[in-house]
Amino acid sequence: HAKAVISLATYEENPSAPAEWTDWLNNQFTQRVQPYYAQHLLGGGWPEGYANYAPLAFLSKSLPMREVKTATGTDLVNASAPYTFPTDSANYAMHFTWPSLTYFDDRDTNHSNTNTQPPGTPNTSIAQQVLGELYYWNSPLAAVFNQCRLSIGAANSNYAQGDAWFVFLDVIPGAPVAPLNTLPLSYFAQGMGAVSARSDWSTGASWMSFRAAAYVNNPAQGEEGFDQGSLALVRGNVPLLVNTFGWMAHEPNGSADENLLYSDLFGSFNNTLYLGNRQMYNVFYVRNMSGSTVVDRFGQAAYTTEDDNVRTKVSAFEDGGDYVYVQSTNLEDMYRKFSAGPGVAAWSRQIVYLRPNRFVVYDRTTSGSASYDQYMAWHFPANPVAGVAAAGQKRLDVSYNGQYAGAMTTLLPANTTITTVPLYPSSSTTKVWQVQVRPSTTDVSQRWMTVFDLSSQAADVAAISPVTITQGGVVGAWIDGGDGDSVVINSTGATGTAISGTVAYTVPGPAHHVVTELAKATGYNITVTSGTGQTVSISPGGTYVSSAQGVLNFYVDASGTVTEGGDTGLPVSSLPVKGYPRGYRP
Repeated sequence: HAKAVISLATYEENPSAPAEWTDWLNNQFTQRVQPYYAQHLLGGGWPEGYANYAPLAFLSKSLPMREVKTATGTDLVNASAPYTFPTDSANYAMHFTWPSLTYFDDRDTNHSNTNTQPPGTPNTSIAQQVLGELYYWNSPLAAVFNQCRLSIGAANSNYAQGDAWFVFLDVIPGAPVAPLNTLPLSYFAQGMGAVSARSDWSTGASWMSFRAAAYVNNPAQGEEGFDQGSLALVRGNVPLLVNTFGWMAHEPNGSADENLLYSDLFGSFNNTLYLGNRQMYNVFYVRNMSGSTVVDRFGQAAYTTEDDNVRTKVSAFEDGGDYVYVQSTNLEDMYRKFSAGPGVAAWSRQIVYLRPNRFVVYDRTTSGSASYDQYMAWHFPANPVAGVAAAGQKRLDVSYNGQYAGAMTTLLPANTTITTVPLYPSSSTTKVWQVQVRPSTTDVSQRWMTVFDLSSQAADVAAISPVTITQGGVVGAWIDGGDGDSVVINSTGATGTAISGTVAYTVPGPAHHVVTELAKATGYNITVTSGTGQTVSISPGGTYVSSAQGVLNFYVDASGTVTEGGDTGLPVSSLPVKGYPRGYRP
């Protein structure tokens, strides 16, 4: 920023200014900044924490474009090789704010403070800066983002307002607004592999955030979290799954807990659990243990596309209105290897969000050895309580701050073992509880299916059971909810390989069906036979067309009649997908 503005401001007086300007434009910006941002920050976001460096980053990475346009007339934002970060930041800021508008997705580094608002409280100065960018670049998002700015300010007493000059530059009093509910219900920031989705735009909505991509931050900086594949879930202002770093930096004892977090992230590994193992995320872990001794450090690392050929990405994203489908692949590329080879040899994570409140998470993992300790980790803001579940399953219920937050039910593997650990054992005030879910076998390859329910009371949580598969390499969850039943079917084959041949399964009765990993945009037959329940058969060649990401979404009523599913009538995605959205036909 400094080089650009100084060279432009002193161009006619400073003999070095023309060369400095040419270097900034043709070398620093064109060869470095623009290509990197186009690859790694397309769609917005910032990898160093919104309660850390993000406010400064938005200012220093956006203002130069306005200064260049003002001084030279050159539009770098809308160029043939566009630099969209200043305007993309608006979408990211809106979609990754909690429904309550009082908190932001607190991934990455967030520092403790003694303010009345905890780290993660939406920063008014960021909203003001982004709004100024939208005005300057004539973005169609300006009116709705102005409403977002006003709503966030009202919800948080205008926390962290910008300086007077800043507000004068970027805010237009009385400017038009547009309702938040005119926005899509989901968003995919492709650069950081970040996905958000919600049930609606009310302050009590259900909401998810997810991320899967190569490391974006400077690896030597270490401000970005080591959490690729991690999921966070919230209803309104009540979290069910938390981002541990941001949550533990809250008061009380925020500074002390921040020290424990840094020890876990960057401590000198000494064969114990809580130094240098990065075990605070909602991801898959594999440990090489000898009794209680940790033989090799575990967890993820700052591996990048450029230096390490990382393939980790969100390989599929789709919002079908009544469902959202997310598939992430090659998550194993982000893990540190053990002395004998990889601990995590393979991991893919798929999420099917069934609006409004249920999330089916399907993981396929391979550990490096049957002797390793493998588990799926989930982090909650309160100590979970065991609930009632069918044989072979486990259910945990969570209440936070006097409100019911939701439930987790494990479906696969059957007969898991659950261990709950306070993070960290030496913390004087536990704010995060880690649940470790372990399979009943030592098989290196495992399939995990976990259902999260954000219903507002325990009585509304759906009962979960496995689907009876009669043909094909698939598994599935039957979700028996008082507000309607659902079925999610997933492939048992290699991630990214379309299911071939006929698939058949039996469910108890009428339901909403979501079948994933079929061939993309392909016609299928769907037949339903009634007997003891309903047997659904899906075979290639019919008139029911799978989506662009290979999903069949349909409803079956009591008579066995099949009706295609579709959108809810609201905008659902900022990405154009041929044939979508389609009308909702219950």
